[in-house]
Amino acid sequence: LGTARRTDVVIAKPTSLLHPRALGPGLVLMLGLVPFTGYAAFLSLYGEEVGIDNVGPVFGVYAATVLLIRLFGARLPDTLGWRRASTIALIAVGAAALIVGAWDSSVAVWVSAITFALGMSLLFPALFSAAMIGVPEEERSQAVGTFSLFFDLANGLGAPILGLIVSITSYRGAFLTSALVAGLGFAAQIRLQRQYDGLESGPGAAALRQS
Repeated sequence: LGTARRTDVVIAKPTSLLHPRALGPGLVLMLGLVPFTGYAAFLSLYGEEVGIDNVGPVFGVYAATVLLIRLFGARLPDTLGWRRASTIALIAVGAAALIVGAWDSSVAVWVSAITFALGMSLLFPALFSAAMIGVPEEERSQAVGTFSLFFDLANGLGAPILGLIVSITSYRGAFLTSALVAGLGFAAQIRLQRQYDGLESGPGAAALRQS
């Protein structure tokens, strides 16, 4: 006769589709990315209005600046902390969109490219750090997926929405609108900071300190 074998079945606790800890940082990331998606989508067309026939070198300067910041300032997000790093990033992104939208000049295009590079270099790593704070190791893949979703939303929805603004106003109108979006991101980031301040003084303080 066979022997019975007892198998312990561990039933996993149901989890939500999106990780709640990554929602706030993800939202800020999305709002901060929208201005650059519009810049990247419409610069080649807007460049002709300000006398730039080929915007390739502009994007080359942008890419080179991002690369230099990532290489020589790789520790900046950790050194500054996610609060200061994301604040600097959002201010830079908003300023870049404002410059290119308010200043009708080819110089504004070049200045905004460098300013965008500063913001984009710091925005993702700073907010990624915030999204991982206090997240248990077994939940981090879910948090990463949730955070990355907002990156995809910004790239998938940002340009089409700003394209509607272009059709109603102009390219500069879309850039100025994206500056307002960055301002909303800054407001959301301030609220996020307050939420984390509350956690640091509440029941979640130990988990935050361990992260």
